[in-house]
Amino acid sequence: MPKLLLRANARRMRMCVRYLAENPGASNNEIGKGVDIVHPGQISVLLGRLLEKEEGGAGFPNAWRLSPFGFEVVRALERWSDSPLRST
Repeated sequence: MPKLLLRANARRMRMCVRYLAENPGASNNEIGKGVDIVHPGQISVLLGRLLEKEEGGAGFPNAWRLSPFGFEVVRALERWSDSPLRST
């Protein structure tokens, strides 16, 4: 598990990564609604290191996809969620 995602304040980042694993190509607004983050700009900040952004162009939303590292994180989160050592 990347240390970045083990920090207590990384809960929203973990939620965003999981959401994107299930909803590739989601926009900032869609991700925000899916994980209850009001300001879509926060999504960009939270996930910039784990995602690849496809520019939507003027007037169109950006689409986010997990980077190869992001997919590794999802797999680690899946193993972690099954761990008896996981804290909520």
